[in-house]
Amino acid sequence: MRKRAPLTLKRRTQSVLARAAARKFAVRNAMYSTPDEIVTLLQKMKLGASKRLRVSAGVSKVATNHKITEYFPARKSTRKTKKQLDREVEETMQEKIVNGSNEALLQVFKDPVKGRGLRTTVAFEKDDFVIEYKGDMILHSEARAIEARYSLDEKIGSYMFFFEFEGRKWCVDATAETKYKGRLVNHSFKHPNLKAKVIKINNTHYLILAAKHSIEIGEELLYDYGDRSSEVIANNPWLRSS
Repeated sequence: MRKRAPLTLKRRTQSVLARAAARKFAVRNAMYSTPDEIVTLLQKMKLGASKRLRVSAGVSKVATNHKITEYFPARKSTRKTKKQLDREVEETMQEKIVNGSNEALLQVFKDPVKGRGLRTTVAFEKDDFVIEYKGDMILHSEARAIEARYSLDEKIGSYMFFFEFEGRKWCVDATAETKYKGRLVNHSFKHPNLKAKVIKINNTHYLILAAKHSIEIGEELLYDYGDRSSEVIANNPWLRSS
């Protein structure tokens, strides 16, 4: 049997470096490369190592003009900053507001005391957009005149939402019967799970209702109307007890 020739210092060094490089490659790149790519890369490394090694006075030295990125591709971080994540959440909410996509997630039901109401068919987390209070966006002065006209007809309910935004007083008049469900959210003084919020999108402002805290599937949606006048309470005593 032919005996294997003893390894020279140069060959021993090549062997050690090749094994070390292979281990490093396997750890760093096995999850990101196919088996064929691994074999090809190891072959390149073996060939390159034989050309780069120089031995002088019993000490091995490596000389190369190659960059490590030729063998280990640079990996860019895919982590997003908090600012990027917040922006994505904002854009998603704006899309839902403009498209009215959340309308389909809410169910109209009949309450024996309060009349129609809304319950959710999905869960919401705190601060999630739930529904837009959609109607005619008008200035406060115009709204008061319309409200006075409505008061002359007992058949007309109160669906006017007054608020302030950017130093001006506004009102969303949702009195007209429409397909939009935000106008059907009932009041709760004690247990509101929604809060009103104004959002500006492309120079247009929207009055929305967002989750005050987490809301479970099947819960009725409620917010505090905020009207504490004695006349309103007298005509609607459930406003204080609900």
